Amino acid sequence: MKRRLFSLAVCLFLFVGLFSVSINIVKSAAGDGIVEVDLNVRGTFLRAMDDWPYFGPGDYEYDENLELQVGTHTDFRVEEPTIIDLQAEGFNEGDKIYISWLGGLYPDGAWNPANPGSIGYGLRENDDTPHGGLLGLFSTTSTLDNDLDSLNRVPGAIDYGEEYFTPDTWWQDGRPELSQKLQSKGIDWYTSSMKTDIPEDFQIFPYTGMKIEVPRNAKFLFLSLIDAYYRDNYEGPKGLVVTIEKDTDEDGIPDHWEINGIDSDKDGTIDLDLAGMGADWEHKDIFVEFDWGNFGGHNSYYWPDSFVPTLEAAFAKAPVKNPDNVDGINLHIIYSQDVGTYPESISWNQFQTIKETYFGDSDDKPETVDAKKLVFHYCLKAYKQVGGSSGKGEWPGNDFLITLGDISNLERLCATFMHELGHNLGLHHGGNEPLNYKPNYISVMNYMFQLDSYGTGRSLDFSGGNHNPLVESNLNENNGIGEAVKTVWRLTNGSVAISDGNLAIDWNVDGNIAANVQMNLNNFPQEPNSNDDETLRDYNDWENLFYRFRSTSAFASGAQEDTHTELTLEEIEAMDEEAKNIIEVPIPESEIVVNEDVSVGVKGGDWMEYSVSYDGNPSDDHTNWFRVEVEKVEETNITAHFEVERINGEKYSFSETYDLKVGFHDAIIISSGLDLGDQFFHDQFGSISIEYIEDYGYAGEERTVVAAIFSDNIAHWDKNTGVLTQLDWSQSPDLKHHWLIEKTSLWGETGIDIMLLVGFGIAIVAVLLIILLFFRRKKKKSENEHKL
Repeated sequence: MKRRLFSLAVCLFLFVGLFSVSINIVKSAAGDGIVEVDLNVRGTFLRAMDDWPYFGPGDYEYDENLELQVGTHTDFRVEEPTIIDLQAEGFNEGDKIYISWLGGLYPDGAWNPANPGSIGYGLRENDDTPHGGLLGLFSTTSTLDNDLDSLNRVPGAIDYGEEYFTPDTWWQDGRPELSQKLQSKGIDWYTSSMKTDIPEDFQIFPYTGMKIEVPRNAKFLFLSLIDAYYRDNYEGPKGLVVTIEKDTDEDGIPDHWEINGIDSDKDGTIDLDLAGMGADWEHKDIFVEFDWGNFGGHNSYYWPDSFVPTLEAAFAKAPVKNPDNVDGINLHIIYSQDVGTYPESISWNQFQTIKETYFGDSDDKPETVDAKKLVFHYCLKAYKQVGGSSGKGEWPGNDFLITLGDISNLERLCATFMHELGHNLGLHHGGNEPLNYKPNYISVMNYMFQLDSYGTGRSLDFSGGNHNPLVESNLNENNGIGEAVKTVWRLTNGSVAISDGNLAIDWNVDGNIAANVQMNLNNFPQEPNSNDDETLRDYNDWENLFYRFRSTSAFASGAQEDTHTELTLEEIEAMDEEAKNIIEVPIPESEIVVNEDVSVGVKGGDWMEYSVSYDGNPSDDHTNWFRVEVEKVEETNITAHFEVERINGEKYSFSETYDLKVGFHDAIIISSGLDLGDQFFHDQFGSISIEYIEDYGYAGEERTVVAAIFSDNIAHWDKNTGVLTQLDWSQSPDLKHHWLIEKTSLWGETGIDIMLLVGFGIAIVAVLLIILLFFRRKKKKSENEHKL
């Protein structure tokens, strides 16, 4: 009984301990995690000149003619840096934070020390145009060294931001006549460039801000302006407001809001419960309010039932990493309300007026609406738009409009929604550039793949950025875009062509696959900026989405025009009509590459088992282990059965048949007997050359392997059998896979676990001993009874 009570007490102690740790973790993660700091517009230099044109260091003053007024003391009109105690504000080492700023400066108070004639820094009064101008530095202490050349930068902190150094002041080089005049008055201070001790490490841009990780040993954050002369800012319009937010999942929504909710009016009552709406501080979230109305008798209420699930699924499968180790983005589309009756075609300004009137649910309190504005994008589904555009979205920002007329097709509604939301998230029609119609940029942002007029079968997806650059002055048709998928381009005669989905692409449709082909691939009428000799580049949309619209000028009230010219309904109809005559371009039969003299080194019943490890943070659905068993071999055709186990423990299996002359799945089996310099063709990666041969130990035996490097992959195959022994490849810059053969029936280990066999033998011996002991005791007992 005592033992049972002791065990129960231990269990209870462990449970309470674990529960306490769990609470502390959540409490620590919750922290305030958001702080706003006001910076004075006159700057935060430690030492600097007073102001223009009175260039006094504090002990002297000059009149308008630069006549020295000796003994007249001037007040320093500059302040020390703003210093933030990071830990006191809830920011700790390793926290991912956003730093941004808003505010106003008079134009003449923002001279660039490197360019005396410019007034480009800061924000002009009543002007929402960002110009830069804020500097930050992580420090180990709350003071800076007095040495002008010494900065208390945290060692290694620069790894967390883009290094920035303010230039020396420009007296000697920029204004030699002034320097000479001052020198003639006995003032030697200006005979050379003057250094200031600005706390400088990284530059923080307004609106868009910067995301940065708090480095190790960082205790304080110094903030200062680049502004050098402060006369016009002496009675400045207002201070600069710097916002620092802890955002663990980097979705632009502070942790504090996602965990505790938003108290927009600061009265102690939560006005918007984000967690109750599905927000997760360790997983990226995007919220969109969706409204509709009656536009010239056309009710825009209609959308297919699968509209929201389809879009949510597209974002959920995104190759985007999260702290919870689950890939994807949680898209929350909230149907809100009918906005009433309007003309058939509305303008962008009318759209903004509708938002100001109807944003939020009809029964929301004002403070709830204010809270939603901090987090929600706003989408209005109307009928048509003045100018005929199919949609419009702020770049970057939080507002977008869908105006597809009578189009009610699920795919086109979803694609246009995702396209315009993509603009809000910082994407252009070419990813990171406006250039449209790039055949290697397979994204819903690209008109060729937005509505799929041309029948490429594209999925509802942004680009992952993994396609080859296309140098239009030197195209290699053997490599296509680097992946065996369909794509579209325009021919010199104006026709549109579509590939058949093979790796090689006959760009000029001359019946041959060749290198050094010259051709303008994106010469579409709607792309006026296309040139004949560009390099067309893919872009990783998913990795570069911009979530934090609150730090953009578009967040302010009033309409911000999108700079993108969208497809009109007439252009969509023209693309659909053009697709009826699209030219399908197959690889010429004479040019289909096959592997000659293939030698099959495996037979039915052979099997291999592989372990998989990673550099980086794979998601739970990545592979942990897999087994390949050869079911049958018919000439050069191999049928193989795969058994796969994911990291989360889930298992699945499938069988596939491949022709070894074309290429086996993931190059797990190639021709046996290949030698140095031999080549073989793979349907995904093109021609692969054997680059070296060495002996390595694999699966319990020394083997001679052939090796190749291709498309960021390094692979080893057993020379005698052609079986893959090791593969190292990069899925992304942050995630690398390592496959290693552990067991095989082809050599060495037979798959029988020796330790298991030994254990089984020991168990059998133990059972036999127990049985023997039992019979001996029984026999002895029988003998004793017989004696009695």
